[in-house]
Amino acid sequence: MKAKAAEDPVVAETELLRFAAAYVGGGNPHNPLVAPLYANLSGLASLLIHVGSAEVLLDDSIRLAGVAGAAEVPVRLEVWPEMLHVWHFFYPMLADGRRAVASAGAFIREKMNALSR
Repeated sequence: MKAKAAEDPVVAETELLRFAAAYVGGGNPHNPLVAPLYANLSGLASLLIHVGSAEVLLDDSIRLAGVAGAAEVPVRLEVWPEMLHVWHFFYPMLADGRRAVASAGAFIREKMNALSR
């Protein structure tokens, strides 16, 4: 959360910690049901992880890809240059948002087509 804090105007560490505390509700933040970084991901379906190079969740996204890969889960990590958290939301006005949505759609189609063979 610190490496990209100055670059990401969308997500701040204080807000993330507040949301995390509300989500966990006094439970263990390392519980695998709460945080996939601590879960056994073996057998999970293929993952597509989109993350912006300018967002505070970049390091966590890279770590998640590593945990998934180590568990032999097929994973595709796409780091989008200069993008902030949830840039997909701005697809009507942002070309990279449209490309990211198209990338996710192509990933889903590819996986669904593989299942139908």
